[in-house]
Amino acid sequence: MKTSDDDERMMGSKRLTNEEEEALKVIFQEWMNKCNRNYKDEAEKAYRFEVFKSTVQRIGKHKYGDCECLPNNFADLTFEEVIQKYCSGKRKRR
Repeated sequence: MKTSDDDERMMGSKRLTNEEEEALKVIFQEWMNKCNRNYKDEAEKAYRFEVFKSTVQRIGKHKYGDCECLPNNFADLTFEEVIQKYCSGKRKRR
């Protein structure tokens, strides 16, 4: 499990109220069920929730007319993990 502090998706997440945090935990659990996600322990689940929360906040900033952006199967993965798992680990540098 990667716990890098330099992951772009984890930086700049807005602070949520307790109510927003609890509501997002329910959404996360529903998403886990839908996407068939199981984590090895509570520490990994907590980390994946933080990544998920950051992803949800990030996609919430993008509105496309009347379209609603929703978390997909990659919502609990960091950018680096997506590159590593699905792009043969190769990342082009700009």
